[in-house]
Amino acid sequence: EGDLPAPQPDIENGAEVYLFTTDNDQTLYARMKVPSSYAAGAPISILEQFYSSVTGGNILMRMTATLIRTGTDPMTSTTNQRTTTNVAFNAPGTANVPTSVTFDVTDSAGKINNVAVSPGDQILLSMVRVSGTNAADTRFLNKSSEVKLS
Repeated sequence: EGDLPAPQPDIENGAEVYLFTTDNDQTLYARMKVPSSYAAGAPISILEQFYSSVTGGNILMRMTATLIRTGTDPMTSTTNQRTTTNVAFNAPGTANVPTSVTFDVTDSAGKINNVAVSPGDQILLSMVRVSGTNAADTRFLNKSSEVKLS
């Protein structure tokens, strides 16, 4: 994924979106801080929403999580990374209908690259569109993320 350009931001239907093209050459970055209430060992996942302006085809997205341990890892570290299970979803039969997709940020034991995530740590998330048969830009609904800590 490296230093690929970000998807184009836009406003559609009153919502902020990022447009992932069919070229699969864009990365969207986000950073999350693990809350102090996090119970070590619990899996972390993130629910995101996407939609397409066409009515068919599938879309494949992937997320990479990089653990930055507070007081241990430099912000430039790429040592502890985990690539989520690729998430494929079909565009619904109606255009512009949001689809919810869950990415597994940690494994089932709350680890990234076999290293335990702790409260106060940061996780850098990078998301890419990998492939698919949907012929339109995939819209990522910004500010619709839901983090699950169990």
